[in-house]
Amino acid sequence: MGLDITAYEKLTFVRPSVTNVDYDYPTETPVYVKRPDRADGLVTGIYRVDGETFEFRAGSYSGYNAWRAWLCRTMLQKTPEYVWSHLEDFVGKPFIELIDFSDCEGTIGSDVCAKLAHDFAAHRNVAERTQGEDDYNLRKYDEWHKAFVLASSGGAVAFH
Repeated sequence: MGLDITAYEKLTFVRPSVTNVDYDYPTETPVYVKRPDRADGLVTGIYRVDGETFEFRAGSYSGYNAWRAWLCRTMLQKTPEYVWSHLEDFVGKPFIELIDFSDCEGTIGSDVCAKLAHDFAAHRNVAERTQGEDDYNLRKYDEWHKAFVLASSGGAVAFH
């Protein structure tokens, strides 16, 4: 098991959904909203996919959490646990919408994706300098950046 990510370029609401089996894959997708403050008006339901999609594996849950901890320490100079317990001090900071988001099912909407795409573009040089011995962290960084750029055009990033 692990965390899979799908970025959608454009989504159009079709109907509310009770189950995740009443949609026409690949032209439709279920969207699950767990954090309305990150969803930019999206609601749980079935959406038509009107643009490109991009999928990648964020890693095992522990692997993703290790990567997210690296991102947090690198960009905010704090651990995720510290950030989570002092959220009011990090409002508007780079990457906070991703750092303070569940590592399981949920959706990030287009406006938040645009903010995160900007954060990833603006801080890539920091990521390059601190990636470590191999390029794993930077490869994941670039996948997240690509996902948020794509989803910033009326789409969303879904965590599965």
